[in-house]
Parts: sequence; structure tokens; C-alpha cells
Amino acid sequence: MQDFFYRNNKLWIEVIGKGNQYGIVPILKPLEDALNEYRAFYGLPMLANRTMDESHIPVVIKSRQGTVYKGFHHTTIWHNIKSICSSLADSLDDELFVNKLRRVSTHWFRHTSATLQVDAGIEIRVVQQVLRHKSIDTTMRYQHVDQDRQHDEMSAKFII
Repeated sequence: MQDFFYRNNKLWIEVIGKGNQYGIVPILKPLEDALNEYRAFYGLPMLANRTMDESHIPVVIKSRQGTVYKGFHHTTIWHNIKSICSSLADSLDDELFVNKLRRVSTHWFRHTSATLQVDAGIEIRVVQQVLRHKSIDTTMRYQHVDQDRQHDEMSAKFII
């Protein structure tokens, strides 16, 4: 929890990702509100009201006994996502979709987030910074443009 911080009254989280790449990621207000509700459940103050070091408190809390918090290991989260997607795949008939679900990885959430950001109109260099890519070419791989949207965008910009 210590990795959350405020700058100019905006919430951020410090992250270290693949390749030990450091970055800061914005936390939007709805997520901040949900995080504060989550913290209240565990008897923690709102993020803005913290007065103590929270480096001993994991973001994803597995259990708490007094002031001792245990978190989930990242492999447990990976396994849970794989298990949920596999169970969903078992309940479906669409072979193509079933095969995709069986290949789901936690990295797909990063890919989906990047695609949704681009689709929402967030400037590609902002997405690059959030993903902590050194090269814009890497970020561009996350950009998928529907052909109808491509046509509509071109028409809107160039036809008077």
C-alpha cells in the first residue's frame, strides 16, 4: 500500500514491471473510491488520511491477524485467472472463443487496458508512458483499429 501516493491531489501508484522498469500509473477516482472501501473493510484509513508507513501492507490482502497482513503471491493471482477462464471455457460451445480463453494470461489484461485506452482516444504517447515502453513501436502493437472506425475517423477528419 505504500506505493500509492498523491501528487497535486491526484492518486498514483509506483510500479516496477517487466525488466525492472519503473513507472507511475494514475489511479482514477472510481478506483480510488473502491480502494478506500476495500481499505475500510480492513480497518485502514482512507488513502488521503494515512499517517503511518504501510510498506508491510500488501495491495491484495489475503488475510490479516492484528497488524500482520499477508498478501497473495503473483503466481496465485495468475493461477486464479487461468482457472476462472478455464472454467468459463468449459461452459461454452464456441470453439474459437474457448481456445482463446484457454490461452488467457495476466498479460492480456495489460494488452486489453492498452487497447481500451487507445480506443477511448487517449493519446498514444500517454499510453506508451503508462505502459512504460521505451519505444512507441512497442505501444503501437497494442493498437487495434476496427475498419468501420477507421473509415469513420478518416471521413470525419478529411471530408468537409
